[in-house]
Amino acid sequence: MKFIRFLVFSLFFVPMASFAASSEFMMAAQLLAAAKSADIVQVQVLVNNGADVNFVDSTGLSIVCTALMNNDVRAAQILQMYGADASNCDRQIKQYNNRNKSDGGGGLFSGLSSAQSISLAAAGAAVVVGGLFLLTDVFDPGNENESGGSSGSRPDNNGGGGGSNTVTPAFTLPYGPAMPTADDETNLYAQNLNFYSPDDDSIIAKNFEMMTDGYRQNYLLMMHGYSPLARGYLGMQTLRSSSANRGPFDLSGVNWFTTPVLGGRPVNVALITSNGINSVGYVYDVDAKNSLTDTLLPWTTTNGTTVSNADNSMVSSKYYNNLITLGSGDATRSNATTAEDAAALQHFDLAGYGTVVNNAYAEDIDDLLAKIVGGRISGYADADFVGFMPNGQMTIYRTGDGVAFANTENTGTGSYSETDGKLSEIVLFGHTLTVELGDGNSFTASYTETTNDDEGEEVENTITYSGYVGTNGYLYIDSGADGNINQAYQMADGALTLKQELQQADYFNYKALRHGANLWAAGDLAGGRSKPDVLANASVIEPLHGYDVETIEDILSLSALDQQQARISALVNQYYDVVDDSSNPGSDAKYTFGNLGSSFSPLMIFSTGAFETNDTWSGKTLTATFENAVPLVYENAEHLFMSVVAVGLTGDGTAGTTTVSGYSPSGKIVLTQWQDVNGTPSDTSDDIYYKARACGIAGTGGGGVDPWCFAAAGLTDELAVSSAAGAAGALKSAFSYLNSS
Repeated sequence: MKFIRFLVFSLFFVPMASFAASSEFMMAAQLLAAAKSADIVQVQVLVNNGADVNFVDSTGLSIVCTALMNNDVRAAQILQMYGADASNCDRQIKQYNNRNKSDGGGGLFSGLSSAQSISLAAAGAAVVVGGLFLLTDVFDPGNENESGGSSGSRPDNNGGGGGSNTVTPAFTLPYGPAMPTADDETNLYAQNLNFYSPDDDSIIAKNFEMMTDGYRQNYLLMMHGYSPLARGYLGMQTLRSSSANRGPFDLSGVNWFTTPVLGGRPVNVALITSNGINSVGYVYDVDAKNSLTDTLLPWTTTNGTTVSNADNSMVSSKYYNNLITLGSGDATRSNATTAEDAAALQHFDLAGYGTVVNNAYAEDIDDLLAKIVGGRISGYADADFVGFMPNGQMTIYRTGDGVAFANTENTGTGSYSETDGKLSEIVLFGHTLTVELGDGNSFTASYTETTNDDEGEEVENTITYSGYVGTNGYLYIDSGADGNINQAYQMADGALTLKQELQQADYFNYKALRHGANLWAAGDLAGGRSKPDVLANASVIEPLHGYDVETIEDILSLSALDQQQARISALVNQYYDVVDDSSNPGSDAKYTFGNLGSSFSPLMIFSTGAFETNDTWSGKTLTATFENAVPLVYENAEHLFMSVVAVGLTGDGTAGTTTVSGYSPSGKIVLTQWQDVNGTPSDTSDDIYYKARACGIAGTGGGGVDPWCFAAAGLTDELAVSSAAGAAGALKSAFSYLNSS
């Protein structure tokens, strides 16, 4: 979408789950989590922002009583320091235990009441990444929705009020590679956070200011994404000792030539986009253009006790799409370059545009999808967006969003000339066009004609075409000189021959998902290509923005699993299969979801969606689209499928924050609303208004399946998917030995 206006209004506060988890509820749950980790600063921040230290949840337990029932005396004492009343805890705990004789527990937030745990699960990837900030002590075993006594569940005191049960942590979270010791995890934390908000003229400072005050919805602030960065989780696998404490290895002195090695193999997030991105390949000792400019990422391995020396096989590009060409001998590194891999292009360029990562005509919003995931921290001149995993790897797919280049019966020929190996002149459309090279692989080609005006005077008009040379060697151009690139010409020995034209096509999202899943199954490959641990569908097709699109509830209206699965496939074909040809998106969906958790196990991320509404964004809030029923319909998909709700901060958002450690949200978290002005900002008559969909049952779980819906910062549904994907990649970077559960 071009020229999108983003608006996050405080007209309402819509909960992220159907059970109405309020903002007060969320703050109380976060307050308990902060108290559990003895994070006094965060407790103070939450209290100052209205967190109720005496909040009582729907189970009848206050947060201080929750802490005491789990024998977390430290957390209870901290809460009491801020006014929590524990005088009723004996009665509350007795009443709770009488109602919940065999309550199983678990989940990330050990010690929270079940309702609080669900609230956290429903409300955010903010909590997922924030977990690195809030839960510095313990992760608890995953909740399998069974009765029993897992660590962190409410103990059964048989109606008694002062049981002596103790909680045994499943394991202690190891500290990060940016911290010399475990103690420094706390002592140096604020200092490391504020590295990303310095008070100077550096590019890091400019990035923070632009994201925080200019963009006003700094996703890294909102989702505690600076926390993993401060701990050294930058997108490469953290190499840890096999000892019990899993401390990170000190990589000081481990270099690839003179370049420091910062970790293990990069974590890979596969991003399915409509239009690809505009990145720049790597060339040694050349300044980066922006945060998407490619870079070489040297890494190493470990056997659990020692770290290997880095060698030429342990180097990755920022993009799985790119091919690394190393120099030789002493110039191995200094002569290294990267470029889009023409031999592999067809697997990622599903719409035939000739490039995925070198789209010079990509809109800012297209590039932002990738910047949120993996935008570099520095190395360029102008302020830009930084990602959750700046040293991670990305696999970019380009689907075309319902149009694609296909073979044509039309004919057309022309010629071209080159000077010093670069395009200089084109003869096409009956004119000789002078070429002016532009950004990357792009160009403009123009000619001047003389005509008479209404008064008979001669005037000169310049006609300008736009185009680019694709990685596949084709010349792409707009035959109408209107900016709509619609023809592809084969280039051979100075001759141009029309081969393809832009046509209506299927939406290729599921073809991309299927390929990405199979890449995971293929594993890590030579050339520094990491298997994609996360598959993020960041291209929400326009037909799914309709008001009447089927939801999870429509799938669940069918009783049998095979009927539900067949219905999902049928609806995928209904919305994605546009052209009458041999393709079958529904079959790709069935294959991908049916083998998820068995043949391959990446984390798959979908948007709950959004819908067209009126210019006041009023009316009923709708729930997640039918695709988000997957964890209920495919038995192995639990913990491998994430639904994401787009949310933002009201008011001024993050504006006014001067340091990362000083961030304290002043607004409320609400469902995102935005306005597409259709390329005509001054004409509101053709504007389209969208509102994000809420979780529905995905936020509460059901049928023995844990909740799978998360909120993520995003000014559109697609940008929220990117935020969630970056957050997931950061966690994979931190704890690569843990699975998605």
